[in-house]
Amino acid sequence: MKLFGVLIEKPNVRTLRIVLLEPVILFYMMGIWMQFSLFQPLLFEKICSRTLGSDDNSCQNSTRLNATTRKGIQEETSRLLFWSNLCLTIPSICLAPFLGYWGDTFGRKFPVLLPSLGALLSAINYAVCAAIPGTPAELLLLSNLFQGLTGGFTGVILAVSSWAATLTSIRIRTSRLGLIEFANLFGTAIAPAVGGAVAKQWGSPYAFGVAGLLTVLQIAYVMFFLRVEKPHPGSSHSSGYSGASTLIPLRELFGFIRTKWTDLNARFMISMAALCLTVTWLVSTGTTEIRYLFVESLNLNWDILEYNLFAAEDAGIRGLTLVTILPFLKHYWHMKDFPIMLCAFSSKIVMFALWAASKTSALIFIAPVTGFLAAAVSACGRSAASKFVQKTDQGKLFSLLAILENLSSLIGSLVFQNVYVATRVWFSGFPFVLADIFLLVPVAFLLLYMPILRSTEASNTVDRQQLLDEAVLDTDSARDIPKR
Repeated sequence: MKLFGVLIEKPNVRTLRIVLLEPVILFYMMGIWMQFSLFQPLLFEKICSRTLGSDDNSCQNSTRLNATTRKGIQEETSRLLFWSNLCLTIPSICLAPFLGYWGDTFGRKFPVLLPSLGALLSAINYAVCAAIPGTPAELLLLSNLFQGLTGGFTGVILAVSSWAATLTSIRIRTSRLGLIEFANLFGTAIAPAVGGAVAKQWGSPYAFGVAGLLTVLQIAYVMFFLRVEKPHPGSSHSSGYSGASTLIPLRELFGFIRTKWTDLNARFMISMAALCLTVTWLVSTGTTEIRYLFVESLNLNWDILEYNLFAAEDAGIRGLTLVTILPFLKHYWHMKDFPIMLCAFSSKIVMFALWAASKTSALIFIAPVTGFLAAAVSACGRSAASKFVQKTDQGKLFSLLAILENLSSLIGSLVFQNVYVATRVWFSGFPFVLADIFLLVPVAFLLLYMPILRSTEASNTVDRQQLLDEAVLDTDSARDIPKR
């Protein structure tokens, strides 16, 4: 039988210890997004206090600030947000090839644990900075540096996604990656609400402490509960190298790229998936980073709890879609990955348009409802690319996607931070209009190449070979069941 799309003989606790990867993402993302949701207000408050003086109470309520002062504080906050993103993405880009290759070669646990160590150090640094009022705002950047040097959130996503791709039947891989993305978004939804409530009741240092505790739970889950599955004979394919010949993965990574580049179908499908994912990551990172400043510029007088509830609603709606509507589209309407991505882009465009036009709290909270399908791009894009890659090369594929995610996040941060600073006076919602313009690029390519995408996905030889392997394993498992 299959559990979570994994071929197993007897469903029990032992098999759950092999296939139950979703809590890894859930605990990690809860901790990391709790940190991020508290980091932006803390950074704004520290810069404000430094500008006005540590004893000025105006920083607790930004509506008391005059326009010139607020503009200067927002510009400085935006500048440090960009440098913070730089501290996260540059080291993550350098480490991504290593994490993917080490997962393919030495086992899947270490690439999951390493970013968790950075997240724990990050939480400790934030807690110290929040507890000591006189610490400079620049010291907060150390937290993202700790995360970047250990792989960051993209490192965890690539490690868990490649692990799941090697375990999961290709028939339901999109739904399984959607379930992992749901765990990501569910953690993202819960974390801001919980963090905001704890910070409002007891203070930010305690909220960062809770974030650190969640990371400790995630580390314990990986170390003491999860088991690495031993490969079934014949279930994997040779990737062109043997053994753990080196700790340096670049030669193997370039060999993987060269092999896929000569395969026209794989090159086309992976390139289209990469285009859609890259644009999505670019606009998602950029708009997320300016969203707090955008809401603050509208003079809605939100406190930290209200903003975090808004962030929780946005992530929660998208996450629920991945475990309700996405499986329905895949298994009842039999939609392929790329048509679903086209619908998801349309949903995202409407959401950004509403945010751009927002002047009231009601419209800001309504917009995420129209963007309910937005997160399907990530699950479908990763799944579409992985179906053209052998199981033993999944780590390399997701390493490349992690590099793209970090690069696009860096570019998105740079572009949207600068655009927001340049346009906030005359139209603070312009970055969301720019996001829609970016999203029209993959939409145009999908509309243009949709017939080719459908036929290429149907003729996927890697897909057919893996389905054949799974059929053989199903037959073998059936023979092992004792007859009554």
